[in-house]
Order: sequence, then structure tokens, then C-alpha cells
Amino acid sequence: RLSRMKSKLFLLTYFLYKFLFVQSFIMKNKYGSNQLYHSSSTGLGDVTFGVIIIDHGSRRSEANEMLQDLVERFKIKSHHSIVEPAHMELAEPSIKTAFEKCIQQGATKIVCHPYFLSLGRHVQEDIPNLVDEASKACGGISYIITEPIGLQEELLGLIEISINKKLDS
Repeated sequence: RLSRMKSKLFLLTYFLYKFLFVQSFIMKNKYGSNQLYHSSSTGLGDVTFGVIIIDHGSRRSEANEMLQDLVERFKIKSHHSIVEPAHMELAEPSIKTAFEKCIQQGATKIVCHPYFLSLGRHVQEDIPNLVDEASKACGGISYIITEPIGLQEELLGLIEISINKKLDS
């Protein structure tokens, strides 16, 4: 049973990894326009990516600790050394703090992943504005904002795993 849970956790981490680094990204360049950007590696030439996984943030510390745990597991599974959590609001670390931490570790470009299910206001407006402010505060470092996880086809398999897990218990 423990082995089965580990394999399910591996699948979740794998799909998150695949989503972040193989799918298309929206890149905001220094002129403010959006471009489609494809990457299948952690760096291009002299570029070192820092990854920020952004959730909403909560007044409940347990909820915020879940993001930290996810980030640690993702860092191990993905082999990316620069991965930081950020909360959009209500808790630290903020998006700006996460940008600063990534830069301190050597990142030259930031990949921001909204850990949200849909393209709601937070994903379409609030997070892009906060990311842009953080970039400007950090010398205009280039960044990419991914689509939220809920738009990925692989999520359907994860829903099935979750359902089967409850049905098996």
C-alpha cells in the first residue's frame, strides 16, 4: 500500500515537472509583449532558471506549509536546484521575496508557476502584476508565467488516481 502511494506521488510530481518544463510558456519580454516560449531543459545557453511555485496563501500555517513541502519534493524529483515557494497574498514568502532568493542562488531567468486550477482573476491579473513588480524591483530580470495546472490534460489522470484511492480505502 505504501509502495502504491509512493508511485502515485511520483506521478503527480512527474506531471508537475512535465507541465513546467516541456509545455509552452508565456514569456513577458522587456517590452511588455507576450511571446510563446518552448523549453525542454533547465537552461538555454547561459540562462539559469529559477522556479517559483505560487499559491494563493492562507492565514492557516498548515496550508502554507503544504506549498513548502510540495516545493521540496518537486526540487528533488525535478533535479532543479533553484526552486522557491511564494504566496500571492496573506503569507510569506511573497513573490518578490521568492524572486530575490532565486537571484541570490544564481538564477538569470525566472519561471513562475501559478499553482491554481483555472484562469481566474488571480492567474490572469493579480499574479502577472505581482510578478512584474517583483521583476522590476529585482533589476528587470526576465520571467515566464506558465498556465495554471488545471489546464493540463494530465490532470485528468490525477483525478482518476484520487478517485481510485478513495474507492480502494
